Amino acid sequence: NATLKGLKKSTPNNQELLKLNPQAIKYGEMIPEGGSWKDLPYKVLPDRWKKIRDNMAKYHYPKFFRRHFRTDIMGTVTAAFKPENAAVWHPTENRVYSVREIARFQTFPDDFIFYGRNVKCKYSQIGNAVPPLIGEIFGETFKIYLNKVPLSKIPKYEIDVGILNVNKPIHRQEDHVFIN
Repeated sequence: NATLKGLKKSTPNNQELLKLNPQAIKYGEMIPEGGSWKDLPYKVLPDRWKKIRDNMAKYHYPKFFRRHFRTDIMGTVTAAFKPENAAVWHPTENRVYSVREIARFQTFPDDFIFYGRNVKCKYSQIGNAVPPLIGEIFGETFKIYLNKVPLSKIPKYEIDVGILNVNKPIHRQEDHVFIN
């Protein structure tokens, strides 16, 4: 994933992981990249999951213990950060994403340090936040309207997200990131 490229162990909050119960670890380790609990053999499922698997439509086709492919775009980061209900499992390692990895998905710069009484609080801070680059885009857009800039003078860009560096503000990206 381009967003996590170059991330070092020494980056603040990068060694902080949610501690999981043994059952969550057991099931999480069995799920392949790009998969979910649906990829597990029926015989290993707990009874409550078998009940859901037997009537998927009734339960709206849930995707417990989902892992994205490493090339997927990250899904919504929630304040709850529950590994069983969100795609927070690392695609290739048997663990959930670290606080820093989640912060990168939300576009927080690496020098922004999260503090809190525990790791869960830090995940919640990130999930409750407006991603900084989205805030910057909104702010720049509001300035245009407040300053009554004519629409014809407003630059329009498409962004090639495959090479976007989430640790740099939009206006500091390389020229090849933008497609006119």
